[in-house]
Amino acid sequence: MRFSFLTLFLITTACSLTDGVSRSRTDHAAVPLSSCEGSSSGQCAFVNSPVRLGSDPIHLFARKFPFYKTIDSLEFVDAGRQQWVAPSSTLTDGASIPPIFVKIIGDPKSREFINAATVHDAYCGIGNEDGDYFHAAIWQNVHRMFYDALRVGGTPEVKAKIMFAAVYLGGPRWNGVTKNKIRVGKSGRTGVAGARGRVANQNLLALGIPPHVLRTEMRKAKAYIEANNPSIATLESYLISSEASMADAQSVAEGDDNPEGSYSGLY
Repeated sequence: MRFSFLTLFLITTACSLTDGVSRSRTDHAAVPLSSCEGSSSGQCAFVNSPVRLGSDPIHLFARKFPFYKTIDSLEFVDAGRQQWVAPSSTLTDGASIPPIFVKIIGDPKSREFINAATVHDAYCGIGNEDGDYFHAAIWQNVHRMFYDALRVGGTPEVKAKIMFAAVYLGGPRWNGVTKNKIRVGKSGRTGVAGARGRVANQNLLALGIPPHVLRTEMRKAKAYIEANNPSIATLESYLISSEASMADAQSVAEGDDNPEGSYSGLY
């Protein structure tokens, strides 16, 4: 089993966002104002941790590392008492950085990421499209949950923020929320679950952002985080501004013939 510095393979499928490159929140639930900062952060906690994975590897197209199914349900409760669930049989390959960011971030491995990666995968990971929780929240909230889960799992603050920036800029996005089921997890807390995911994942590369521009913005974000260690809310504002600036480069996207950057791997 391999675990890397960031959780996130880029996602490309047929669906597109309603307004091209998204510059603002959707009209669904807002990203939580509070966040989890460490393993003893208020209400933040994993339930039924650590995740237990089956022993049989599953190989999916275009993915370098094998996937494994979770044996039991894993839950995460964030600072707003929102319950996030990775049900049994969720597919995960641990944490993998987008190929476009490997030269910037590197590819270290750590087991401190696996719980966060597993819950994140339940909401937007390849192989989980038919799961009850796939796209059951807006993408901004799912990525914020990933940061919170990293912190509760023991990931250092600066590293977790770099990972969050990478999944925000290079990870999956989707339109809206699919939700029509109410589930109660083992912890007794109620959470909203989606039916079958019917909205495909998307990413900024597929929306026309040139690879070299995306890499440049990730380098800037990494340097900004390391120099300032901003609050997570401030970092989100920074990333929204960064994304808006990248929108201006869409017109030259077809002129980038970098083979690394043209990779459109699945999350």
